Amino acid sequence: MKLGTFMMPLHPPGRQPWETYIEDREAILLADQLGYKEALVGEHVTDLAENVTSCLMFLASVAHDTKNIVLGSGTLNMPNSHPAAVAAQVAMLDHILEGRFLMGISPGGLMAKQRTRAASTSTDVLATTTFRSSDACRSMIR
Repeated sequence: MKLGTFMMPLHPPGRQPWETYIEDREAILLADQLGYKEALVGEHVTDLAENVTSCLMFLASVAHDTKNIVLGSGTLNMPNSHPAAVAAQVAMLDHILEGRFLMGISPGGLMAKQRTRAASTSTDVLATTTFRSSDACRSMIR
């Protein structure tokens, strides 16, 4: 069996971000030492409890201290960035990691924000955003 981890990462909102970044970094380094195959990290721009606002920047901070583990963006929130900028950053991180990178994307947004809208509107917004994100990714690979 191959083990992997997905980190939201979730912390009490009152914690200092620098403290939680150190803890999350140590968790990935430990996972690498224990033989985990993958570590994926999510991102949120507006959530105090999940304070990694750029999973690519965070992953770059552990790149040279890991040896075998494949690192990945659990969620790159595509609507928050220009597709060309995302493509350039992902390519650079993939080179830094010497091919140990997995790219995961999402339409962005927190479910709590989606729940405040009418159910049909939420579905329409999510479907439209997902479609736009998929288009952006397809254009990056071409």
